Amino acid sequence: MLYFSKVTRFLLIERGIQEMNIVQKNVVRIIDEKGLKKAGVAKRAGFTQQQLSDMLAGRKTIKAEMIPAICGALGCEPNDLYVQTA
Repeated sequence: MLYFSKVTRFLLIERGIQEMNIVQKNVVRIIDEKGLKKAGVAKRAGFTQQQLSDMLAGRKTIKAEMIPAICGALGCEPNDLYVQTA
């Protein structure tokens, strides 16, 4: 069993939160850039409008297994969601 100090655990959690925020921001950015409607993206990805809204607002976690569906709905590659923009 691996043991992580409290500081290491905090940093790992913080990094996960930062990556999640990057994905959320990039999904919103791509939707805006392509002029898509969130309702249409949600439907194409297999989510309800509320589920997508919750993901983009940080109330629901965007899990790794959701990324292919989101990318398919947005017409982008998974790497596009993890790119840090200025």
